[in-house]
Amino acid sequence: EGFGIPYVEALASGTAVVATPNSGAEEVLDGGQYGILADDASFGAAIVDLLVNRRRRGDLVVKGLERSQRYAWHRVASHHRHLYLEALGERDIGLDVVEALP
Repeated sequence: EGFGIPYVEALASGTAVVATPNSGAEEVLDGGQYGILADDASFGAAIVDLLVNRRRRGDLVVKGLERSQRYAWHRVASHHRHLYLEALGERDIGLDVVEALP
C-alpha cells in the first residue's frame, strides 16, 4: 500500500506494527520511532521479539496511538483546506467546516 493507511489504522487500533521498509511505513512509523521496520531476513525475529517483550510492545502501542492522531481525518482535512486556500491566494474567511465536525 503506497501511503501507509494500514499502518495508521493499526496504530489507531492499539497494535504494535512491524513492517518492511517502504515509503508508507517509513513515513507513518517515522523511520522506526513508532513501530519496527524490519527487512525480510529479520522480519520474523522482530515479530517474535514483540510477542515475548511485553514492555516493548506496550511502549509501541502507547507511542502508536499518539502518532495515529497526526493522521486523524479532521487534521488532514484542515491541513488540506489551508493548503488550498493558500494556493488560491485566498484569505480564510472564518468558515471552518472541519472544526464543526464532532
